[in-house]
Amino acid sequence: EEAQTLSKFNHLNIVRVENYFEENNTGYIVMDYYEGLDLYQYMKGKGRLTPKAAISIMMRILDGLREVHEKGFLHRDIKPQNIYITRSKQPVLLDFGAARLAMGERSRSLTVVLTPGFAPFEQYQSHGKQGPWTDVYGVGATLYYLISGVIPPAAPDRQAHTENIMQLKKLVPDVYEKTNDAIMLSLSLGIPNRPSNASELQVKLQAALKEIEDGEVGPLPIDTRDDTPKAAKHIETAIFLSMILPGLGHFYLNLPYIGSLLLIGNIFLIKVFENGAQIAILLIAAFSAYKCSKAICNGDSVGKWEFFPNTTHNTENRSEKSKKISFCLCLCFGCFGAHQFYTGSNLLGGSMLGCTLLYLIFRQLNEFTVTANNLMYTVIFWVIIDIILILINRFTDNNNHPITQW
Repeated sequence: EEAQTLSKFNHLNIVRVENYFEENNTGYIVMDYYEGLDLYQYMKGKGRLTPKAAISIMMRILDGLREVHEKGFLHRDIKPQNIYITRSKQPVLLDFGAARLAMGERSRSLTVVLTPGFAPFEQYQSHGKQGPWTDVYGVGATLYYLISGVIPPAAPDRQAHTENIMQLKKLVPDVYEKTNDAIMLSLSLGIPNRPSNASELQVKLQAALKEIEDGEVGPLPIDTRDDTPKAAKHIETAIFLSMILPGLGHFYLNLPYIGSLLLIGNIFLIKVFENGAQIAILLIAAFSAYKCSKAICNGDSVGKWEFFPNTTHNTENRSEKSKKISFCLCLCFGCFGAHQFYTGSNLLGGSMLGCTLLYLIFRQLNEFTVTANNLMYTVIFWVIIDIILILINRFTDNNNHPITQW
């Protein structure tokens, strides 16, 4: 009977049931297959989402949940792993294995199926009072995780006061009040304090979205709907400009005080100490540009003389760490290729680094001078092309520009 009801759902944001049958004294449900990845995998690869992106995704999931609730069903296991982002960027609610008919007489005893952190207190009890508000808690917990990168404490721990949940705004200071209030309200332990259904939560989230859109300002907006977030572009541009001339990247980030100090310091130290000081100030400028741009993209303010600001959240994945390592290694070898490794163009970065190393070897051996010079001209040509691409990206704000792709 449940499978028959689920098969009637025809919503873009709910996985569609194609067939159902009984075999081996067990009921089976056959559902559509989607290509893409779930939100949990997405978070591991990309880091936390902006409040606007997270709310936009969950608003569509709530659209699907409304239909589920109208037919008298509960999902009961809403979490990032059960929300799939297809290749066409469509969020789909998966896994109705925990779904139960939860209205009327048959709702008196429900099996305990849950995921700690994403399930409300009533779901831990077989006779707990479950309803649409149960799924509202799961939506709130998912939003909390998507925006902060932190899984909420398990409901029994919160109930026993052994672990308290932090306000979202304390974890992510740039979150607006209405966003914080809507999510924290949906995570209330007491059922009467929560929005009673998906529609009520959508009204609060819609108001939160409007507040975000009205207050959207700043030179470095992050749009996580892109395959490559705009934040990455600003970070690698700032670093690359700092590698060309210390202080240049900070002027790009609208940090003139730090930029001026690095520029003057670079000129002074080169005059006094020559080559060794140049490498040192290059490393300082590049690392400072990375820290400052990262802080700005996370919504943090950077002080006039704050060379190495701390960011409000520091959830680096392996990809970010490997980029940092390759970037530092290339700086030690003369900086050519570091920019390419950082942006993920490993082949081009390796070619530039290889050409630079061959040039140094040939120069040391005093052989193949023409070949060595040609290698260096090739690297310089690539650097010029890089600068052109950065200017195109900066002023057209378009990663799909034909020249950029070329």
